[in-house]
Amino acid sequence: MSRQIQIRRGTSAENDAFTGAIGEITMDTTNKTLRVHDGTTAGGTKLAKQSEIPTQKSPIPDGTYTSFTVQAHAQSYTAPSDGYFAIHGYAGSGAYVWIYNATSGYGQTAPTGSSVSAVWCSLPCKSGDSVQIGYYGGSLEWIRFYPIS
Repeated sequence: MSRQIQIRRGTSAENDAFTGAIGEITMDTTNKTLRVHDGTTAGGTKLAKQSEIPTQKSPIPDGTYTSFTVQAHAQSYTAPSDGYFAIHGYAGSGAYVWIYNATSGYGQTAPTGSSVSAVWCSLPCKSGDSVQIGYYGGSLEWIRFYPIS
C-alpha cells in the first residue's frame, strides 16, 4: 500500500496571511500553486507554474541583421530589440574600433597589430540601449545589428 503525504493548504488570502516554518511548503488552492516558507515572510515565496515562466530567447543570433549607415566617429545608435551590435573595419598600428553600451556601461575594443588589418567586435544589448560606435586611426566598413530570436 502506498503512503499519502498531505501539506497545509488554503486560499490565496489565507496563504498571504500565513507565516510558515523554515522549509515548510503550503498549497494555494485559489491559484493552484505552491509556496515555500522561511519562518519570517508572511505568505512565503510563491513558486511559478510552467505557464508563468517566460519563453527564453536563444542567445545566438539567427543570421538575420539590420545594417546601419556608418557615420562619424563616436556616433550613437539605438538597439531596436534585444541582440548584438557588430562592427567591422580596418585599422593599422595603434588604431582600433570600439562599441560602448552607454546604458550598461560595457564596451568592446578591437585593437590591431603593426600593419593594416581587418578588425571587428560585437556587443550584446537590450532593446532601447544607447550604443556608441567609433574608430580611431582606421575606418568602419559596416555596422550591423543581429536580433536575438
